[in-house]
Amino acid sequence: MLTFGFDDPTLYGAFVVNLFLDVTEEPDDELVEAIKAARPVEELLNALRSETAEVRSRASQMLWYLWMTEAGELAYAEVREGIELIERGKTGDAIDCITRLVENYPDFAEAYNKRATAHFMEGNFAESVKDCLATLKRNPHHFGAWHGLGLCYVELGLLEQAITAFRCGLRVQPFAAENARLLAYCRGQQRPKSADKPRSNR
Repeated sequence: MLTFGFDDPTLYGAFVVNLFLDVTEEPDDELVEAIKAARPVEELLNALRSETAEVRSRASQMLWYLWMTEAGELAYAEVREGIELIERGKTGDAIDCITRLVENYPDFAEAYNKRATAHFMEGNFAESVKDCLATLKRNPHHFGAWHGLGLCYVELGLLEQAITAFRCGLRVQPFAAENARLLAYCRGQQRPKSADKPRSNR
């Protein structure tokens, strides 16, 4: 495992993130393991603002991994089981599976986020909103939950709330094109219908 003799964990985290995000080099397994051990979330969140797309992609992938594993190996295995059920279209079973996980790990933000996904796919948008908000209470930087919350509000016809959610998501991920597109869509839907009609020359 890489150590480099850093006494300050923050400095070490920043150092390994910079190595990991060096787009001229493919990160090796040892470097990836060092990132996982250091868990430098703040540095990775800062990297989401990079002008380089590959840097942003690497940072977001590692953040997803760190969020998925923050409650330990057993919880990670269980949330993976829930994801697999969602992918197989068994969203009801996924909700049951992840609800047990939430009960056992009530501070595990990613469990709520994955249950929000399952609820959304079931069409239970109000329940999905509750789980998105539970995710964000535990992890206010969770860009996936901000995006999901915005989608739920769109489905519920709550455009003002959707706009707020997408804007919050863009504060974390400024280059998230889908959030920007959905934000523009919601704003367009808010325009008075008369604004779309051609003006009379009379």
